Amino acid sequence: MIQIILADDHKMFLQGLNLILNAYKDISIIGMANDGLEVQQMISKHPPDILIMDVNMPKMNGYETALILRKKNPDIKIIALTMLNDRTSTLKMFEAGVKAYLFKNTDELELIHAIQKVNNGEYYINSGSEDLLEEFIRNEKDRKMGYIQYKKHELSIREIEILKYIMSGFSNQEIADQMILSPFTIDTHRKNMLSKLKLKKTASLIKYAMENKSFLGIE
Repeated sequence: MIQIILADDHKMFLQGLNLILNAYKDISIIGMANDGLEVQQMISKHPPDILIMDVNMPKMNGYETALILRKKNPDIKIIALTMLNDRTSTLKMFEAGVKAYLFKNTDELELIHAIQKVNNGEYYINSGSEDLLEEFIRNEKDRKMGYIQYKKHELSIREIEILKYIMSGFSNQEIADQMILSPFTIDTHRKNMLSKLKLKKTASLIKYAMENKSFLGIE
């Protein structure tokens, strides 16, 4: 029996998804949440095998929820089920730890197929977007190797990505929109970078980045 928690802020969609999946004998829906905070609460009481969730949710979105679960509950497999079909959102969610990425216009059979694949420890992406999954898998080794290089400068890959936006003049809100994060999270990363590098101002952070482009992988 595959135990699943569903998360989406649209209640009618959530109820419909619950009805569809409960019709399968090998699937058990053990909880339904409307945001990432509710997901965390449910998981603390009864961890599922799979979490199926939207990306855009109030209080805590799917991206932030996936990052937390990757650290606290890495055994839980995550399927993103969303209206977002752009390249950036798709890759970000895979990088955050999801095992499958599906659009909300997918049909029932493909959703069940994705659940089965993910339950077996495999990745899955909506039909027609396989090139994005291949790109993510192909770059995984490069990302892991990148940590060794970036460690010289004590910055994580996510911090360096934020630093690139800062160099381009993006505000906290604009960076948050691009990375599917909250402005508060972006500001926290900015402060952490200043602290790590013993710098006091954002202007000094930009100067540091300009002087260390090759090591940081910034073009």
